[in-house]
Amino acid sequence: MKLYLVCLFLLFSNSSFGQTAKEILNSYFIASSQGDLAQWSKIKTLYATCIGYYSEASFETQKDTFDSANLSYIKVYKRWPNEQKEELFSDSLFRKRTSSFYFLKNRRVIRFEYMDPIEVDPDEKTTFDFYPTRINNYLLRSKSINYNGIKTIPGKPTSYYEIEIKTPDFDHVFLFNIESYLLEAIYFPEPNIYWLISDYKLFDGYLLPTYIASMRNGVIFDWRRYKTFVFNPKFREDLFNPDH
Repeated sequence: MKLYLVCLFLLFSNSSFGQTAKEILNSYFIASSQGDLAQWSKIKTLYATCIGYYSEASFETQKDTFDSANLSYIKVYKRWPNEQKEELFSDSLFRKRTSSFYFLKNRRVIRFEYMDPIEVDPDEKTTFDFYPTRINNYLLRSKSINYNGIKTIPGKPTSYYEIEIKTPDFDHVFLFNIESYLLEAIYFPEPNIYWLISDYKLFDGYLLPTYIASMRNGVIFDWRRYKTFVFNPKFREDLFNPDH
């Protein structure tokens, strides 16, 4: 119901953040959700697989230092609202697990094979969620919403509409393609990092990006390429228990 009400709000209200921002956000919701934001709330659980890459050297040196040894093959399990587990493997057949990451309501736990669990600070931005849902939740909590004009990303020829949504705990900067209105980047000003979002594909009627990369000063140091999505699978009860 909240998703539906926010969609109506964007369609019909004359709010203080301006007609242009309203139109851009509304066009994004239509393009990404086929006009039905509520479709995302029908998904209660998710299983996905992807190939992931992270290079500390690329991040530190700001040079492309690709090394295939840094590739991981990942299984993602999600149960809304706040349970997620990721299993990382060194092989594409998912036989050699190297670590597991748990993202829970108030906990984030890392388990390496043959080691005790490690507790780290939770961070909701690193958990999986559908971008229309994430942006809608920011709208529900927003203090202000601003259209910052047409912007570009270093090294990319495309122009984007930039929308900034300020919430009590964070300022969120989104860049939407000026032709398709799809979300193609999220910018984090303080570390000067872009999340690049692309290669949208339909999975059982849901439009999802399959490539997400982190870029700093023009260098991509982290990326994921999703291969499969399965909606509403059943999970065993102890799957999200890091102490099991």
